[in-house]
Amino acid sequence: LNLSIHTSIYPNPSNSIISILIDPVYQSAIKEIQIIDIFGKELKHTHGFVPELMISDLNVGNYFVVFKMKNGLSQVKTFIKL
Repeated sequence: LNLSIHTSIYPNPSNSIISILIDPVYQSAIKEIQIIDIFGKELKHTHGFVPELMISDLNVGNYFVVFKMKNGLSQVKTFIKL
């Protein structure tokens, strides 16, 4: 399963909320979503798909959003917090 053409994070960069757009066909396949800093520390975690993540409490910088699938695969996207 390749989600690279099915996911997007916007706005990017952002200062308060990021929206996650995933093809509805794949939304139920999401096991969890994590926000990871550049040092590999998990800062936020969801169970299942959520369409928005609040990021206003994060420091300015670059972050990774990790989409973990129920089948064990994962995909990583990046975003910038202003």
